[in-house]
Amino acid sequence: MENTLNALSNDESEVVKVSCIRALQYYLAAMPKSSTLPMQPSIISALANFLSTLDLSDITDSDDLMIALVETLRDALLLDPRICLTGGGLSLLFTIASHGSNNFQLVMLITETFEEIASTLSASGPESYEQLCANVLPSLTGAFDIGTLTEENALTNLAAELLSVLASNGSTPLPPSFIPTTMPKLQRLLIGSQDEELLRAATSAVQQMLRHDPAKMFAWQDPAGKGGLEVILIIIDRLLSPNVDDNAAAEVGGLAAELVEKAGSEQLGPYLMQLLQAVAARLATATKAPFIQSLILVFARLSLVSPSEVVDFLAQVQLGNESGLQVVMSKWLENSATFAGYEEIRQNVSALANIYNLNHPRLAQLFIKGDLIVPASDRIMTRSRARQNPDQYTIVPAPLKIIKVLIEELLTASGGQALDAAAAAAELENNGSDEEGGWEDEPGGWLDLGTGKTKEGRLLCPQEPRRRNPHAQSLIPGALSLTTLQELMAWAEDEGEGDAPRGRDDATQAFLLQFFRDAAAKAEFAEVFNALTHDEQEKLRRMS
Repeated sequence: MENTLNALSNDESEVVKVSCIRALQYYLAAMPKSSTLPMQPSIISALANFLSTLDLSDITDSDDLMIALVETLRDALLLDPRICLTGGGLSLLFTIASHGSNNFQLVMLITETFEEIASTLSASGPESYEQLCANVLPSLTGAFDIGTLTEENALTNLAAELLSVLASNGSTPLPPSFIPTTMPKLQRLLIGSQDEELLRAATSAVQQMLRHDPAKMFAWQDPAGKGGLEVILIIIDRLLSPNVDDNAAAEVGGLAAELVEKAGSEQLGPYLMQLLQAVAARLATATKAPFIQSLILVFARLSLVSPSEVVDFLAQVQLGNESGLQVVMSKWLENSATFAGYEEIRQNVSALANIYNLNHPRLAQLFIKGDLIVPASDRIMTRSRARQNPDQYTIVPAPLKIIKVLIEELLTASGGQALDAAAAAAELENNGSDEEGGWEDEPGGWLDLGTGKTKEGRLLCPQEPRRRNPHAQSLIPGALSLTTLQELMAWAEDEGEGDAPRGRDDATQAFLLQFFRDAAAKAEFAEVFNALTHDEQEKLRRMS
């Protein structure tokens, strides 16, 4: 390893130097930490010297070299992240980031590395976190001045993402200079930018700052004299406007919920009802699942504390021809199946249980889309047929729909899955080789399972596998969009990975089991139970 470091610094051949970088990754992975830790400064210094000999503008197209550099630097920094408090290691990481921000894989590596460093140093104590902020905030906020509000800038987007990571790992309270340093930049971006990725990251950063230090956030004032509370309300109002795309505003619900919780009715005053009405109005037109979840969680988190007040307030709001209660509960119950994130799902389950337990007469008068009505046909549903025969659903009272949603959550929390993807793939393959002709040859839509080529090929199945995959949340429940048979098979192979279906959740399962025990002890639950499908009744019996 010493010879490798020597060659990295002194050998004339660039090929040898790059090979040394590769070799360092293996050394760091194979050797005990006690052997490599004393060499940490030498490794980082050698990498810095090598980087100083390069013209980074000429090697940005060399993805392999850039990724090798980041991976080796990551392994060296994580030997002891405290070395980042001196600034040397992180400045090297940010230098690479400034020249490779257009490379998605490189950005992911840099973000993950920084997240692990920030998490480790934050856990070490507020002093370490404050020192980390002092080292990195000038670089991050400086990147905001590079981009314009009208053009996408990959470096600005990366800086916003890293700032969000830094804030999410923040101490409570935050260092004194954190909010005054970052909020003016974030305010400018959130009021003026149209870039979706930038708006999401910047909104998340503000939410995390508010979560960790609401006192400093509300005490802060912008150059025009507006207080932090007013600035956040202006930001939320802008993000909730119809002019901002659903994808760009995906994090606004979390910010609004955080503001309501931290400020409360005392500080928000009349703005509280205006804020909730604006959220309900935007929810009425929202179409993207992550954005819908974000907005619903505003009401879900309020329902954890005051479910009756939430129902009464929404009943008084008029949105077009419908009440706010009809709009919110319909969206809420129809989209609960696509919620992602353990904490968010637990909040959603608890909130729905609270609302059901109200036994509120207004809820009994609401009717919501229930179960998908599956046509009695064995014909493959092509896209053209789907247009001619749109999905139809039963209509059920809101309390019954809540029970249906919670039964599905009970099954999922126990580790069960609604559909075996491998079995579905096998069935699909059998259908495709049917002697009666298999895939229909209809104009405008065909699907080649062998080559993966598709021309408007879409299969609509009665049920979608219950997935907790943020990349798949835009699928409409009940519709399964496929391009190849391999994609379907991949669902079974992906289990256990980061975006795989949600596994067993004992806390949520225990909560739901107790909820159903309590509900079953009431005489009126017999009517609800009889209104469930046979499968739902069996699920309850089995889980009990």
